[in-house]
Amino acid sequence: MTTTQHPEPIRSRSPSPAPTLSNSTHNVLTKETTLSTLSAVHPHLLDILRILIPTVLIRVSKTFYDDLVPGLYRSLSLNEGNIRGILEGYDDGSGRKKDALGLVRELTICDLEVFDYLLELDRNVPSDHSQQTPVNGPIQSPSSSENNNRIDEHQYDGNLCLFPNLETIHLPFRFISSLNQLTILSNEISHDDDHLHRTRRAEAERKLNLYPMIFSRYFNTRSITIDLGQEIDTDLYWAFDSTLFNLLDSIPPSRSVNTRLRIETVLPRERPSRGYIPHNLLQASTIQFIPLPAATAINPDTARAQGDGVDGSGDIGKNEDLAKVIRDHYDVHTSRSSYPPILYYVRDVRGIIGEMEKMMESRVRVEEELLVDEDEGGLLREEK
Repeated sequence: MTTTQHPEPIRSRSPSPAPTLSNSTHNVLTKETTLSTLSAVHPHLLDILRILIPTVLIRVSKTFYDDLVPGLYRSLSLNEGNIRGILEGYDDGSGRKKDALGLVRELTICDLEVFDYLLELDRNVPSDHSQQTPVNGPIQSPSSSENNNRIDEHQYDGNLCLFPNLETIHLPFRFISSLNQLTILSNEISHDDDHLHRTRRAEAERKLNLYPMIFSRYFNTRSITIDLGQEIDTDLYWAFDSTLFNLLDSIPPSRSVNTRLRIETVLPRERPSRGYIPHNLLQASTIQFIPLPAATAINPDTARAQGDGVDGSGDIGKNEDLAKVIRDHYDVHTSRSSYPPILYYVRDVRGIIGEMEKMMESRVRVEEELLVDEDEGGLLREEK
């Protein structure tokens, strides 16, 4: 016989007492809900917010603005995505954006599109190229601006200057390589029936004429770092020479004599003795050899056998290769009637001088400045 089981009756429970001021952990109606309880950690919270969301905090109060803006603007990277926002408010009459840009000491120009944007806004673009539709940007176009001093004039030579206190400009390899593509395109031979190619070539030539003007007008600096830290095909050395000369030649002489170049370059894997250093340099320069990036480092087993860095962070090259690259470059550098001073930074100065002395034994001419110590005016310096 099946036995029927009845469920156990649910016992009634007395209702929980309503929260009172004595047992409530938080009551929105009392003065105990102010931030006073956080006073001990408040400075630490603000420090965290300064790191995480500084651009939000500067809108909270003038105190935060004055405290954070110098740090935010000391070093800037300009690219296609942020150039409009960085210049926003330049002509609003308050002077706050001009003051902020005056705080910039280091600047990286990542993309050619930065120059494109400034070209659209520049009223001094040659008239035969001024048919572009003006844009409503932070620096007003000539047709809509009533302010004839949209961008400060440099006090020495009258050139326009967005960043009046700039100390260093960094030109990454991506930027230089993109500019170099225009140089290559402008030198390609086009057929008469290839209208598309002729149009692209004409546009490349136009930009190669205008970009240096933008560079010299808007960017005045004491030091320019040029990143050549990736391998370059030897067949393109001429193009990079032309590209860099065209850009740097735009700097007015009054500023060029006070401008210093720092060029970072590498020795290629396959033919390290054919490493690239730009010729026809116009400003006093220092050459710094750096390791190849890890992605292009040689095979680890080969690297160990040669005593080189396994991950691209070790040796920058063999002394015999560095000595040949430096000797060949300086030989061309001094072949001009006049040339700016230059220094080569290496890790093993005495070792490279030893390699150059071997060259002399083989009847290869080596300039004396490359063979003497730094104290005596030598050009080889120990790597910084």
